[in-house]
Amino acid sequence: MSELNNRYKLVKDYLRRQTRLKGYPCELVIEASNRCNLHCAICPRDRMSRALGDMDFSLFRKIIDEIKNKTEMVDLCFAGESLLHPEIFEMIKYSKDNGIKVFMQTNVTSLNKDVSHKLINSGLDLLVLSIDSTREDTYRLIRGGDFKQVIENAENFLKIKNQAGRRLPYTIAQMVYTIYNKDEAKDFLHIWKSKGADSVRIKYFNDRAGSVDRSFAGGHTERHKGFPCVRVWRGLAIFWDGRVVPCCFDYSGKYIVGDVKSERIAEVWNSPKMQELRKIHLSGIINNIELCRNCSGYKGNFIELIASVFVDSLNIRKLTPIWNQVR
Repeated sequence: MSELNNRYKLVKDYLRRQTRLKGYPCELVIEASNRCNLHCAICPRDRMSRALGDMDFSLFRKIIDEIKNKTEMVDLCFAGESLLHPEIFEMIKYSKDNGIKVFMQTNVTSLNKDVSHKLINSGLDLLVLSIDSTREDTYRLIRGGDFKQVIENAENFLKIKNQAGRRLPYTIAQMVYTIYNKDEAKDFLHIWKSKGADSVRIKYFNDRAGSVDRSFAGGHTERHKGFPCVRVWRGLAIFWDGRVVPCCFDYSGKYIVGDVKSERIAEVWNSPKMQELRKIHLSGIINNIELCRNCSGYKGNFIELIASVFVDSLNIRKLTPIWNQVR
């Protein structure tokens, strides 16, 4: 099915309040790894209650084989730093060879010159550089890593990409707006635009369905935009071990809806648990689902829903710094 036709089916089912969907998930979050080398104050990862590991390439290949010609984009990040996966470049290549666009975020700590060249040559479509600060003391409070190394890595990556005249990966420098860095937003925008990022995003703080202290917010948080949540009509998130959750806010697996080691994604997509979750969202009564009850994340509105039929998942990500950004 064409991407446009699939998106149309999903939006049509959403507007008609259907729980069994005729369309296929247009995007998937696939957790290459949930290992990470940082302990960020604004990330719920350290409070996860599940084991650490890397997705086996054979499982990744099974997923891609099932979704090719159906799903338009995969996000290879979830609760970890994907560049720590020893086969991350093979994962990107396998996805691209099967016609699937690839999005990834990185904390930049592992983005040395060698990795930069490999990423630029991998076919990766979109990369977010999570930098979050213009000052070393602020960076330590938020991420606790080596600020100077992160800045050097990001600058080198952009320099290598731009000097080579490469269009991909489209690169967004990103700062999550918090109490720590809220006075740095204008400088952050100016600095990374001048250094050659394709776009710069000052992102709304999100408490990840109540799993991060909301006191970190710098006066701006991601906004509710209607109900029911569009996420459960658009995609799924898959842990490194194959278990499936409805969205990327479920770090600990509180609402497991399937397992792709033993089930096909099409089966999970319209499983009884997913249909029940959609039914609960349509009813407006979500208090008995902890994941959704505490969520302050993006929900969408009618105009954005209609636009999502005509704009593919990759370009939605590219446009996000324009329409969903702290001003």
